[in-house]
Amino acid sequence: MASHGTSHTVDWVESRWGKDAVARVVRRTPITHGYSSQSVERLDLLVEVGDGSTADLAVLRKHATAAEVTALRALRDVTDTRAPALPELLADGNDAAGPWVVLPFYSGSTLASEAEVCDDVLQSLAVMHVRHVNVTLPNLPVVDRTWWDNGFRHVDRRLSELLPTASEPAPLHEALDLVRRVRGEPLLVRTPERLSRTLVHGDIHANNILAGPAGSKIIDWGAATLGPAMLDLANLVSPDSPRFEVYADAWEASAGRALDPRLVNVEYQWATACVNIKYLGFAAHHLGGDAVRDMLERAQRALDALARSGA
Repeated sequence: MASHGTSHTVDWVESRWGKDAVARVVRRTPITHGYSSQSVERLDLLVEVGDGSTADLAVLRKHATAAEVTALRALRDVTDTRAPALPELLADGNDAAGPWVVLPFYSGSTLASEAEVCDDVLQSLAVMHVRHVNVTLPNLPVVDRTWWDNGFRHVDRRLSELLPTASEPAPLHEALDLVRRVRGEPLLVRTPERLSRTLVHGDIHANNILAGPAGSKIIDWGAATLGPAMLDLANLVSPDSPRFEVYADAWEASAGRALDPRLVNVEYQWATACVNIKYLGFAAHHLGGDAVRDMLERAQRALDALARSGA
């Protein structure tokens, strides 16, 4: 987009206000949140419409991964009004620093915990999952054996890097032991091969959900993946909780059929093990030994439940 104070015309401005509309950047505000190092800024725009009127608009511009661009483009295919928490992609392109996207600036704050997730998030995820069952999307990783190998190598490397300076080395040793013990575990590697794949956000947690006056928005789609839908639910609600019915009802309304409880249980236990193993390095660095041990317990319980399910 143009530098401060200059004018430019872009497709999404024209589509919304007409072919003669021009957007002028009147203010740029860098934004820092979460743990991402990607450049993010708020742009306050003055849109000059062809009839002489003007409109103020705030947007978010950020550099993104190719996967994030692909996922945000795919969200345009979700037209169901029961998915209000999905963000709108206004524009995307490339510059010297790589791919970038422009989204509306959604006001609000991230959740204090996953327990605060609202119905609109669960409903939006259900609708998105139904819309993209077994689709093929370029630039998105697929949950397969290679995905697992890469994930385990990353967690192993991160824990090994943290271990020499850890104030609590015992939990990290326990985490490394689990990671190395289950790296080739067939229950983890083969179970998703028997499950449907869909577009998943891939990193759903409290810091990636904005709650604002107009409702919730799911942000930061850089970890988007093609995989089992329960990857997006494992951090939020369990299938035996009343809150899960919000997701299940939206899924059924969108798909025209109910979820299979047995498959949901298998998929959820697999996803719970996956999510807790995946974030062990993050927990060791940012949350401490107690959090690491809690995640190890959750991962092991999920693996035990998966084994009992006969998956």
